[in-house]
Amino acid sequence: MEIKRNLYLDNIAGFFIMYMMIMHSCLFVKDDSYQIVGRFVYFFMPWFFYKGGAFFKEKGSEKEFVLTSFRRLIIPYIIVSLIGFLISLGICLHKGTSILDYLLSSIKTLVKTGTICGEVSHLWFLIGLFVSRLLLYYFNKYNFVFWGIICSIILIIFIFHLELTQIWYIFYSLTGFLYYGLGYMLREKQYTNSLFVISSLIYILSVIMPAYYDQHNSILYSGSFELALFYPIFACVFANNISKYFMNKKTIFCFISKYAMLLYVTHYPIMSLISRTGILNNVDIVWGVVLLNTSSFFVASLLVVIFKDRLKTIGL
Repeated sequence: MEIKRNLYLDNIAGFFIMYMMIMHSCLFVKDDSYQIVGRFVYFFMPWFFYKGGAFFKEKGSEKEFVLTSFRRLIIPYIIVSLIGFLISLGICLHKGTSILDYLLSSIKTLVKTGTICGEVSHLWFLIGLFVSRLLLYYFNKYNFVFWGIICSIILIIFIFHLELTQIWYIFYSLTGFLYYGLGYMLREKQYTNSLFVISSLIYILSVIMPAYYDQHNSILYSGSFELALFYPIFACVFANNISKYFMNKKTIFCFISKYAMLLYVTHYPIMSLISRTGILNNVDIVWGVVLLNTSSFFVASLLVVIFKDRLKTIGL
């Protein structure tokens, strides 16, 4: 029996996945026009953590919970990392880089970022989500969720201002848990009129007086870090309420959302590989973006047709 899906959240998820893919394709063709939309959806990665927390459930024993989380998040991380590693290795060998130099560079990248090479740098999200799930599980088990969130806020601000962000995965795991934990705590309260009004006002303020940072590498792009850290919380509440009232119906974004995780883990290596061929040098920006995104959707569709049942077992 197919699980009944939440249409308005599916619409947001599908839209954000589509935006993220277009953003990455724009980066590959060296175009920054995505920033026009980005000013309004700067919170799209925190939203995925927030949404995950809102749907958090403790199923089965502790061992079952950990193994299920590992299967759904770490197994895809390992598989795609190996594929990205082989692609990157082939490119480096073609350029004349020695295997030893490449391995040392990959280990250094892995220790710093949590991902093994640039072709799979987007997989940081899976690590952050895995850690967030485990933290919430154990904090909730001992009724420590609220104080766990407070501690994470203190640690995040402390790490940022003392410039201790060299190990990226510590930072993005803590920020991930912050949004994940708040998604869990606010899953019902976020739809109250008072919180919606407050969140709407703060979201409007965030657009007028922007402050945003890269959750992946902790780079602050605009405004104060504290505002950049807290703005996404209110933006998530605002987006969920707006979508509930105006987007609670099936659209193309619902279909995209159904395969969101598969698109997420596969699109970047595909775009990176196409970019390495040099073909993007021979097409204009628009056609480059179209090529990268259609190729990503085509490969994802092919994987669904060939490996549908196996993909389900690992949460894709």
